[in-house]
Amino acid sequence: MELDGGKKLLIVEDHVMLSDSIKSWLEELFPLLVINQAHDGKEGWDFAGSENPDLAIIDIGLPGMNGIDLTNKIVSNGFKTQIIVLTNFDGKVYEERAYAAGAHAFISKQNMYNQLPSVITKLLTCHLQS
Repeated sequence: MELDGGKKLLIVEDHVMLSDSIKSWLEELFPLLVINQAHDGKEGWDFAGSENPDLAIIDIGLPGMNGIDLTNKIVSNGFKTQIIVLTNFDGKVYEERAYAAGAHAFISKQNMYNQLPSVITKLLTCHLQS
C-alpha cells in the first residue's frame, strides 16, 4: 500500500551504518515518506519535540536516554507519534517494557526486513484514519 506524501518518520539508532541502511531501504519502499535520523536518545527527543513525526523507529540500546525511556517520554508528553521499538535485545521482558512505555509495535532486528514494511504501513494507515 502506498502512503500519502508528507508523512514524517524518525529513525533513532546509534549505529550510524545500520541507521543509514534502514533509511535507504525505507526510502526505496516508501518514496513519499520523509525520513530523518537521530543517533541517541536526546537527539531523538529533540527531534520529536520540534517535528512531531508521525512514526518513530526507536532502538532500545541508545546512549544517554535509552529507547524505553524515550518512548515513554514521547507518549507521556502527548505526541501522536506511533512508535516501533526495533532492537537486538531478546526476551519477553524487553517487549513488555516497550509496550508498557507506549510502543505500538516491537520488532527484533533479526526480523525487521520481514516485518517492518507491513507494520509501518499498518500504523501509518491506522494513524491517518484516527
